[in-house]
Amino acid sequence: MLTLLRLLRTAALRLSPVWAVTIGKALGLFGYYVVRYRRRIVEAQMSRALGLSPDDAELGRLMRSNFEHYGQLAVEFLRIRRLQAQ
Repeated sequence: MLTLLRLLRTAALRLSPVWAVTIGKALGLFGYYVVRYRRRIVEAQMSRALGLSPDDAELGRLMRSNFEHYGQLAVEFLRIRRLQAQ
């Protein structure tokens, strides 16, 4: 597992900032569309917190943005060493 993390970190460090953001968003969207169990949990929590219907288009947009954000955070986390050096 540690080797995989090191490999991912090495790859992330070689990315330009633009590509890092793009890949992070794609990673988040992958999670949104593939990890349906987590999406249902997020939908229930955000619906309750925001007072929106689960069928509301705004809720869907916010959920996708939330997943994109977490994907970007994952890539940024892998790039921390490079960001500290700059």
